[in-house]
Amino acid sequence: EHIYQGRLKAAVRHNMRFYAYAISILVFVGFFVAISKGFGPSAVAGYLIAAANCYGMLLVVLMIGYGIVDVPRELWVRSNPARQLRYLEFTANSVESSMLDAKCDLEEIIRSVYAFKNKLEQGRSGIITPD
Repeated sequence: EHIYQGRLKAAVRHNMRFYAYAISILVFVGFFVAISKGFGPSAVAGYLIAAANCYGMLLVVLMIGYGIVDVPRELWVRSNPARQLRYLEFTANSVESSMLDAKCDLEEIIRSVYAFKNKLEQGRSGIITPD
């Protein structure tokens, strides 16, 4: 639980830093264009649309680049059954260890619940035993 919260906080901080840089660059470019070309109220919409299109095209290019490289690589790795079997055999031990740890934790929780249930039943019957 704490790991996910830490990762979420780190991701939010990273995104805030990225957007702070992006906004500061956008403001700098906006002031530069306003000083050099004249920046009337009617031109604001055009510049904002152009900036949004550039940002969108950049994201599309990055995502297509990722898809062109990573998707075929993943398909290539998964198409080799021997390699896939070796990988699954390699990870099976750690998965089994995690499963056994979770099973022990579950058994401990079940014992605690039953102990609490027994204490509750003893309290209801009027017999209170010292712990």
